[in-house]
Amino acid sequence: MKRFYLAVPVEYEEKTIRKIGELGAVQLTREIPIESGEKSETIEICRKFMRLYERMDSVLTKIEVEKQTEKHDEDPAETGLDQVKLFVDQIETKLDESTKSLEKSEEEVKTFQTVEERLKFLDAAGLKVDEIGNFRHIFVKVGFLNIALLPKLASYVGGTSVVYTSKPGRPRENLVVVTGLNEDKALIETTLKLLNFDEFSFPQTLSPDPKRAVTEMKNEAELKEKEIGKVKEDLLKIKEQFDLFEPYVADTMQIEEAKRSIARTKKKTLIHGWIPSSKVEALRNQVEETAQKENVYLKFEKPKPEDKVPVQLRNPGVFGSFGIFTYLQGVPNYLKSTLPPFTRFFT
Repeated sequence: MKRFYLAVPVEYEEKTIRKIGELGAVQLTREIPIESGEKSETIEICRKFMRLYERMDSVLTKIEVEKQTEKHDEDPAETGLDQVKLFVDQIETKLDESTKSLEKSEEEVKTFQTVEERLKFLDAAGLKVDEIGNFRHIFVKVGFLNIALLPKLASYVGGTSVVYTSKPGRPRENLVVVTGLNEDKALIETTLKLLNFDEFSFPQTLSPDPKRAVTEMKNEAELKEKEIGKVKEDLLKIKEQFDLFEPYVADTMQIEEAKRSIARTKKKTLIHGWIPSSKVEALRNQVEETAQKENVYLKFEKPKPEDKVPVQLRNPGVFGSFGIFTYLQGVPNYLKSTLPPFTRFFT
């Protein structure tokens, strides 16, 4: 391993970092006593994108996707930060609208299914939709009641005008029809509430005939399912857009995190680290080609006895080496009392 000191004009900073990252074995350190800067806006845009990306994944894991949309042929390499920012601003609102619409539609489908189930019980009991509710002198209530609570209902209605009938309903529950004079309605409503009576209620627009009303509910549910399918397709398209931007954002995040470990002045960027001896010439060629030889200061040194030389790690991918910046910041600083030999290049 060899220590290297590199200084390039600030305008070549990002390209240089990318080229160093491509070598895959360079380990950067933060030992230079020069104040460094940070592009916080870039990092914030990328982090906001990643938060939305994770939210998108979370939404898709909760829904059943029936068909995949076609892939786009756009090139992620042409993506820029301005495009990512615009995408994030637009998609954040669109994702909110889509998820709310999906949740609302799914709740409505559940309601239609519940109404459909109750209409079938109503039909089995020989009742019509318009035969339950509040009338001029009497009321009629229909619902499910736990079988074990039927004796209590009998004790509560004793001595009142209220009567009820009970038929088999759901498991451990009976279908109960309760009727009486309106003067006893308040009392029985309190009683039924205490007994956890699951009362039926139906939309006023439903047909009085339960069989016809069931068909109406099925049609409503089918229409709502189509709306849900459209929302899911829209969410998949949004996910594809996320997938298009994600490589660029991940790349940019790595670069921006790397920049936070680099010292700079108004004109020069200072990069300091370790590189395998076998990669020395490759680093020199990459940097001089990127930032132009006359603009580059590059110096290599053999490790000194007091140096704690980092272990060479083999990191896959272009940015594998960037993942260890934090760990290398803890390497003992043998330059505590002496500025690096290339700090004069900054003046």
